[in-house]
Amino acid sequence: MEKWRVRWLRRKIKNDVFEDSFSKTQVLDAYGLLNYEIIHFCPKRDYSYLLKIVPHLYKAKTENKDFQKKFYNSVQSLRVRIKKILFETRLKKENYHNYRILKKILGKLDIFSLSLAEAIDYKYTENKTELIYYLIFSIKNIDVLQKLIKENPHLVNFLDIRAYNLLNKVIKAYIAAVRKHVEKKLDYLDEVIYFDQVLEVLIAHEKKHLFSGDCRELANLFAKEITAYQGVNKERYVYFLQKWQLFFMTLVDNKNVDKEATSFKELCYIYMIRNDFSVPVLNESKLIIANEKLERKDFKTTIYTIDGEGAKELDDGFSCIRLNDAYRLGIHITAPIKYLNIPHSLIFEEATKRTTSIYNGKSAVYMYPINLATGLFSLQENTCRKVLSLYVVIDASSLQIMDSYFGFENVFVSKNDTYSHANQLLEKQNENSSYLETLNNLNEIMPLLEKYFQVDLMYQLVNRQEANLSNTNIVGNTKSEKMIEALAIFMNRYMANFALKNKFPFLYRNHELNSLYKEDLEYYRQILLKEKNSSSYINEINVLKNMYPKSYYDIVNKGHYGLNIPAYTHITSPDRRIADNYNMLMLSYWLEKKTPDITWYRYELQLKELVSYINSLHNSLDTFGKYYRTKKIS
Repeated sequence: MEKWRVRWLRRKIKNDVFEDSFSKTQVLDAYGLLNYEIIHFCPKRDYSYLLKIVPHLYKAKTENKDFQKKFYNSVQSLRVRIKKILFETRLKKENYHNYRILKKILGKLDIFSLSLAEAIDYKYTENKTELIYYLIFSIKNIDVLQKLIKENPHLVNFLDIRAYNLLNKVIKAYIAAVRKHVEKKLDYLDEVIYFDQVLEVLIAHEKKHLFSGDCRELANLFAKEITAYQGVNKERYVYFLQKWQLFFMTLVDNKNVDKEATSFKELCYIYMIRNDFSVPVLNESKLIIANEKLERKDFKTTIYTIDGEGAKELDDGFSCIRLNDAYRLGIHITAPIKYLNIPHSLIFEEATKRTTSIYNGKSAVYMYPINLATGLFSLQENTCRKVLSLYVVIDASSLQIMDSYFGFENVFVSKNDTYSHANQLLEKQNENSSYLETLNNLNEIMPLLEKYFQVDLMYQLVNRQEANLSNTNIVGNTKSEKMIEALAIFMNRYMANFALKNKFPFLYRNHELNSLYKEDLEYYRQILLKEKNSSSYINEINVLKNMYPKSYYDIVNKGHYGLNIPAYTHITSPDRRIADNYNMLMLSYWLEKKTPDITWYRYELQLKELVSYINSLHNSLDTFGKYYRTKKIS
């Protein structure tokens, strides 16, 4: 490639003015520039801009098969060159920045090569285990690995000594993860679960019988480690190693024995889930109920709830009345902290350890004792409850917010409705009641509420397809579901902004999109618009879904990309998530206006520890939830 063209293309890429429309010339220009920079690699230059080139290569997949095959071979040559540079620069500190850049480019090219090979039905010609190694030990995404092996079983051949070595290496990584887990105050459970899943994927391979002759050796590997271990938490260490020792022993002499169904008790042991509550915790819950004396005379506001069929933990309610030329919207969230003696409550301590309720569709492992979770803390029909209320006064003609205020109060829950029934009422208008009037008022102000968030398409694909761990996701698209979702998001956004403005400790729900994936997302978004029924689109979108970043908690606000909101939090489901309770607690302390600065500092340290704990548990709890919902449990 001529130097003048290289300089011209560099400027276009760096200034983000490279053409969006597809052409062979554009793809070849993108490849030519990347190839030129790799051939003329100079450690002293900054190659960050090369990350912008790779998404333009993807457009080769819209061309004919002959072009795709030639381009596939060109990409393989490029990958070899990059690997050579990585090998030569890996130990030099001054090259660390470009080393990381090239690693990321190689990772993108690996995924692209795989999807391009599938598109042209082209067999992977390199070392069969090379890509598997990369996915297992670098990408570390079990869904991508599972999909790869299922659709390309020829990539793992256990007659090949390299594949057997792969299995051996995974076992050693699993044992190392277990050792870290038991010796580091039971952290690193996510890593244990991950390598446990990798082993399951490998032994579920259709050719698993090919390594059965070495099963005694594999079983002995676990046995030696168990015998040699003298550290802490030996019972837990032995459990994780013994279960695989037992499995490989069943395969000795070519016995093909399926793994037994995991008991619920064992599942709770693996994931350190507390299913039953201790006697002191249960006694405290009974005392709270016995001391509760709220009556109808104690409330000023009447509220309503809408939830799914059979819902028992009713966290959030609403009210919406017309006041001459304005609406007064009320969002009312159950307030467990107002029933508990914090910080002395055993119940609150136990809920903090659990962090969330876990659902499988039919039953649940509750965060609070069931007599509170589905009883006193739930906004049940015809009851008086303690809540956190946010009131918003809205001009009826302009739909502009005129005033807003919040506080803790007692309310009367007049009705528990379902989404299906609420939709029927809104459509048929066949009831003369204050409830229908409230629904209609809420429907009138929906344009205002919907202005406060905009769901990113990829975020919706990743997060809105099924109920999440705590069963707080709204996955439907009906009018009533949109209403309740809009109310929750508005409340969460409002409280995050309030905490940010007043500078007191708070838990924010952040969602950051790595800038390296923004170009990729835009490309896939365009495919979504053009190829809604394309099977190739489905394969590509699944890969990107697995790479899409997850939301997390932090005491520092970093915004929520998926909802297009500058500051966001969780406060609308305190019956099911511990983070919501701590945020409600911080708001309560702020409203009292008696908290000295030194106490706020102590709360900040406490919240720092809490976010670390919640975030570290998230993956293992999520895996438990998926297993709980989908697997056969004895």
